[in-house]
Amino acid sequence: MSCRDANDCPADMPVCDVGTCRQCTENAECSSGACASDGTCVPESEIAFADPNGTPTADCTRLSPCTLKSAVALVPPRGVIELLPGAYISDSDLKLSGLRRVIGAAGTRPSVTRAAPGGPIFQVEVFSDVSFEHLEIFGATNSPGNTDDGRGVSSPYTNNDLGSRTVRIDDDYIHDNAYAGIGTNKATVVATRSTFENNGAGVFISDANATIDRCTASGNVTGYNLDAGIFAVTNSFAVRNAGQAIEAYVEQPGTHIDFVTLADNGGGIHIQAASVAVRVANSIVARSGTTPVRVDGGGSVATTGSILTIDAAGLNFRSPDVAPFDYHITAGSVAIDAADPSVTSNHDVDGGSRPMGAAMDVGADELK
Repeated sequence: MSCRDANDCPADMPVCDVGTCRQCTENAECSSGACASDGTCVPESEIAFADPNGTPTADCTRLSPCTLKSAVALVPPRGVIELLPGAYISDSDLKLSGLRRVIGAAGTRPSVTRAAPGGPIFQVEVFSDVSFEHLEIFGATNSPGNTDDGRGVSSPYTNNDLGSRTVRIDDDYIHDNAYAGIGTNKATVVATRSTFENNGAGVFISDANATIDRCTASGNVTGYNLDAGIFAVTNSFAVRNAGQAIEAYVEQPGTHIDFVTLADNGGGIHIQAASVAVRVANSIVARSGTTPVRVDGGGSVATTGSILTIDAAGLNFRSPDVAPFDYHITAGSVAIDAADPSVTSNHDVDGGSRPMGAAMDVGADELK
């Protein structure tokens, strides 16, 4: 269907793109600020709008936004909570249950932190599926007497934790949280297009499965700490972390680490796996200890197509030694067109297509 602007387009094809109506793919394409999974725009009547200067008693509409705490606790709940621009400070953990999305308005990411005495910023409850999109989440500290609740996004373990939970992270900047950027127990995690920086662990996942794609972990104690699940880490960076880039305890077959670039970490990949095979394919592990990939516990690892080195000779990283510490490859890199074609990916860390040349490149990015 042809169009001049969005007003010419039907509800099921709400975006006018170069004269043609199509479904939305990004929140910013909708006037409401929220694109639904079916490609339609979420109506404003289904969104709770929060503002740093909102009032607790407001009705959480765009014209009368409420506080973030009130938007989370609204009864009946609205499926989408949209944070208007600004900085939010919560005096307690923000507990989210059911099917919810917390979205930052287009433009600069709204930021959310927590005031003393500490604890998690967001907490995902049992029997819930919660998305965090286009947000800055930072500054969680451990509460007095606790060493592990300083988490940007948390789903804590309880003895009665029998319900499934899913935590979705997309286009977020999660940094400077004492224990972990994401710290989840028994919650499936899907993380895309996000950066985890200067946390205890960038990502800590226990007793659940996770998919991590197009992410960066840098400056953390540990980049990705993955414990007792099936994990897929693809098209991602882990650089300049003090400890291991990836620490994984694997009990079941299926974990794979493909097309990642791990460089200048205290250690590379450490896998503990009892009689389980793990794949590390078409990846770069450089300048991250004397043993780029280490396996304990009787398991095995296949490093097909990977470049494992204690230095960075021939990799031609863009700027590995001076700010902004950029680990994209440049012309002449030995990683170009060197991937094993038996393991594939159709995109890279920046969302660009693979391959761009004669064959796929090794590591997180495909030379443009």
